[in-house]
Amino acid sequence: MYALGEKRRFQLLEQLTAERSDIHGYLIRELSTNSNPQKFAAAYLIGLYRMERAVEDLSEVITIEDSTVNTEKHKLLWSKHPAVEALIRIGNPAVPKMLELIQQNSDPKVRDFAARVILDVDGAEVGEFRLVKAIESQRDVEKKDRLKNAIQFFRNGK
Repeated sequence: MYALGEKRRFQLLEQLTAERSDIHGYLIRELSTNSNPQKFAAAYLIGLYRMERAVEDLSEVITIEDSTVNTEKHKLLWSKHPAVEALIRIGNPAVPKMLELIQQNSDPKVRDFAARVILDVDGAEVGEFRLVKAIESQRDVEKKDRLKNAIQFFRNGK
């Protein structure tokens, strides 16, 4: 078996880190294009590579929707909501941003998608616990109400 020396291992690690950073930058740029197919593919790849640093960027396009999903012509890899799927794949690092979206965003669709991410990442019991803790620490009435509505989202099994 061929073993790499310590110096060569570090060189390869540095190279991989640089390449991943380049890919991350490219995919983030694609999320901000006007081309939905490019956004869908970028979101899918960000989720596939579980790029935690992209949570903020994905949250800004959380509502993008591929209307060709579930049609005969659709042969792609992502779901109808590729940004939501990517955030779910990223997992726990996405949850704090989703809690923030629920509290601060005025769009009910954005809040529902954020709740969906938390539900799929944490499960109903843990997700609801997180929301209850956020409610307890929240002083703003409107933000509290939004968190309570998210709990209803969990209980209704949406």
